[in-house]
Amino acid sequence: SQAKDIWGNEERTHYHKPKILGPASTGRSETTDLIAEIGRYIQIASYHKYHGGGKDPALPEYASHPSFYSHPQKLSGPGDAVKKFMTNNSERAQLWIGEGAMAYNSGRQGLTDSFHGSMWFVNLLGALAKTKPFVHSVYCRQALLGGFYELISHETLIPNPDYWVAYLWKNIVGSKAIGPIQSPHRKDSVMLSSHYTFGCCKKPGLDSVLIHSFCATSNGDVVFIVINTSESRAIDLNVTMGKNRTEYLLRPNKEGFQSRQVLLNGQLMSIENGVLPEISGILRKPSEQFHIPPISIAFLVVHGTEVKECLRPAT
Repeated sequence: SQAKDIWGNEERTHYHKPKILGPASTGRSETTDLIAEIGRYIQIASYHKYHGGGKDPALPEYASHPSFYSHPQKLSGPGDAVKKFMTNNSERAQLWIGEGAMAYNSGRQGLTDSFHGSMWFVNLLGALAKTKPFVHSVYCRQALLGGFYELISHETLIPNPDYWVAYLWKNIVGSKAIGPIQSPHRKDSVMLSSHYTFGCCKKPGLDSVLIHSFCATSNGDVVFIVINTSESRAIDLNVTMGKNRTEYLLRPNKEGFQSRQVLLNGQLMSIENGVLPEISGILRKPSEQFHIPPISIAFLVVHGTEVKECLRPAT
């Protein structure tokens, strides 16, 4: 309450007043208890979230099972506490993960710094935007440098796969999610139409393919993020909506899941002379089928959809 009084002082009103966040806790029960105590004083509820232990010898096996992938229901607990203890604040409450990664104890070499970890990471970003009763508006990744959950290797200073996932997400995916996670239930072909019926998922599924949909950063466009976690099975997508689409396909090198390199439409992602690469996609017609190979992440930007939620107001 003292921090709130200091920043709420009239003498400071000419400054950009910072928001107060906390409790930076771990565990569902601890987070709920602390938000109950301090919720009336803060504007942002933050907590730490990891999904396994880096020193757990069984972690690679857990991470290989589709049920390990986060579903919004698994992340709903803190939102319940925010709704109960913070919605009477004069300012709109926010929910953040203030520190997080796949595994604590500095992650696990060969997993949290590999393409395998990136499939988990991109699904988490989609799931966090769909949590109820509060969506997560910020995810603070542990860490930029250090441990084996880092975005940039402390050994080589070369970006790990998660860095490139975050780079594409920032440039392609907007802030508004459309619908829950879609899962094709291991069908060989998935139809994505302007109706986009989402039959999945009331609970975490067991499918090796997960699809998220968002408004794109470009006005009126929709982006589908398709994650194929299968080691051997490809899928084919018929994307019949829109005027055309741009495809961005991320794949590992020949090391597969353990790869620390990422290929975008066949080209190695790298920083040359301190300059980030251009993000170049492949333009397709709606009549063309999209083939998504095993162990891959695809961003499909569908143009000209005229989806209401994704149209910016005319100025």
